[in-house]
Amino acid sequence: DAPPPPGCAGYKKYVALYSRRYHSGTAPVVLQPSEVEVVRVRDEVSGSAWLALPGLFWTWLAFTFYKYGEERGGAFRGLKKGSR
Repeated sequence: DAPPPPGCAGYKKYVALYSRRYHSGTAPVVLQPSEVEVVRVRDEVSGSAWLALPGLFWTWLAFTFYKYGEERGGAFRGLKKGSR
């Protein structure tokens, strides 16, 4: 969205996208920014954080129940490997 630098008026802006995983045998994909949605890393991280928060909550809750059970003589105390 920024204006072109001095002396570059009339030129078109292009972006080269390359990934070793997908373009190892070929050249990078070259296109205009209007042809693809360019997303900032900060936006990706903040979006992922909102997905991770519920998972972190459930992990914390499960760990809390586990620790509570261990402190109060939980079901797994006294069990030994190989014994029935």
